[in-house]
Amino acid sequence: MAEEPQKDYLTGFSLRDTLYLFLKELIADAKLNKGHFSILLIDIDHFKKYNDKFGHLFGDEILEYVADTFPLFFPKNNCFRYGGDEFVIVLTDKDPREAFYLALQLRHNMAERPFLLEGKSYNSFKITFSCGIAGFPSDGQTVAELLKKSDEAMYFSKRHGRDLITIASKMKYIRFRNMLLLFVSICVIFTALSTLYLFPLRKPIHRIIRNIRGIRITAEQTGLDIIILKNGDVLKGEILEETEHKLILKMHLTGGVGSLVLQKSEIAEIKYSPGK
Repeated sequence: MAEEPQKDYLTGFSLRDTLYLFLKELIADAKLNKGHFSILLIDIDHFKKYNDKFGHLFGDEILEYVADTFPLFFPKNNCFRYGGDEFVIVLTDKDPREAFYLALQLRHNMAERPFLLEGKSYNSFKITFSCGIAGFPSDGQTVAELLKKSDEAMYFSKRHGRDLITIASKMKYIRFRNMLLLFVSICVIFTALSTLYLFPLRKPIHRIIRNIRGIRITAEQTGLDIIILKNGDVLKGEILEETEHKLILKMHLTGGVGSLVLQKSEIAEIKYSPGK
């Protein structure tokens, strides 16, 4: 008489050793009959945090809650406790895409179904999971290959925000899509900033640039003669000619160079440049 497989005392699911034997038999049968199947590797999100914060008894309640939810969607004999807060569900005759939609239904149910502890409902307490899906024969043809692929897909879900379901064969596509979205986002931001400059800010910026270009910077002339008029005005320039009654003063003006004839009767004082 064959010995009945050992069950997990908390969830009632078969354990890891039974899973390996189950998968080996399933693979042999699928190869013989050209069949297919999928496995879901499920990890409860933030389980360690719940244990640390509320205690291990609370964590056990979560595991029992999850174990009670799985049979609503999957045959209980196909559910396995893989270890800790990880579970494996084997879906015979289901490809990864079909398994994905069943996992979505499970996720929706767990999000909407109240979590009960000692008869008390924790409506605001939502239990989520990260899931990886691998299919035979597309993702592997041995137990080790299938579990490795589903494990990689599960950790992909955890790294990208948790509460996600990832098909192993879609990871490359998702990575490419994320890189493309990042590139498009950068292009959109760059275009928006360029548009901001080219339209609303273009005129004021150009006006400021023109004003800066219009500023004339000149150095003050040195070695000039200084003429102080009787009315208090002070003129600076170079005396070109001087007689008893008048003088001609060469002055550097903003628009160029000009000459000014002054009568000596208008002048109070002449200060000649040091060079004269």
